[in-house]
Parts: sequence; C-alpha cells; structure tokens
Amino acid sequence: MGDDGAGPAVIETLRRQALPQNVELLDGGTAGLVLLDLMADAERVILVDAVGMGVAPGTVRRFTLDQVALAEHSALSLHQTGLAEVLLLGREMDMLPPSLVVFGIQPERVERRMELSAPVAGGVGRAVVLIREEIAQDVGQRGKISE
Repeated sequence: MGDDGAGPAVIETLRRQALPQNVELLDGGTAGLVLLDLMADAERVILVDAVGMGVAPGTVRRFTLDQVALAEHSALSLHQTGLAEVLLLGREMDMLPPSLVVFGIQPERVERRMELSAPVAGGVGRAVVLIREEIAQDVGQRGKISE
C-alpha cells in the first residue's frame, strides 16, 4: 500500500481515540462509485485520501466540494476512479450529503510496500488533528469519516 495507505492510517488512528457517538468511521478503500452509497444517509462526510497535489510529501490540504470541482481535470485521487469524478457525479445526481470536505495527504511515493514514508506518517498525524477539529465544529450532526 505504501503512501496510498494514508487514508486507512488516519482511520486506524482515529479508531483508537474517543470520538462523539454520532461519528462513524469507514474505510472506503478504492471503492470508487460505491462511496456514493456509503455516504447515502450522512449529513456530513469527511473524506481522507492520498492525493497527488504536486506539493511536498506529507502536506495535508482541505478541499471543499467546489474546490474538488475545480480540480476535476487533475488527479485528485490516486485510485482508478478518481475521487473528483465520483464526487462530481454524486453532485450531479444529488447523492451527496449536505456537508462534505476532503482532506488530501500528498504521498512521497506510491509503490508496493507496507509502511508509510516518514513525511506521510507525519501528514497522517496532522490530518488526524485537523479532522478532529472538523468534527468538533459540528458535533451534533451524524457524520462519517472515510478514506
């Protein structure tokens, strides 16, 4: 999995922490269009994924749905069905939750190995802090966090 495992690493870290009862953690893996079904009943969704952004490895960036739309023609995700494509289709089909953000972590390298690179491991820690802050802003809504 290598640095492409940044999203699952964030989910696993969050699973070991106390979170509000209304927060559901899901590892969507490389689900592609299945993500739309996974988000079906949520009021708020926070997605986290390894994202090729052309910045320093381990950099974490927060994207709104509108920013994802601007990135439509670039690689927002490393998966076969791009995250931007899935979200834009979901928006066109009115299948997205009322609130959705994406946290991207820039990989150093994507190759067949198990561990994250040091910069991406640091990015995972930063993403966890940012996601916890995001959750704290809206504790009363039912939400899902997914890779």
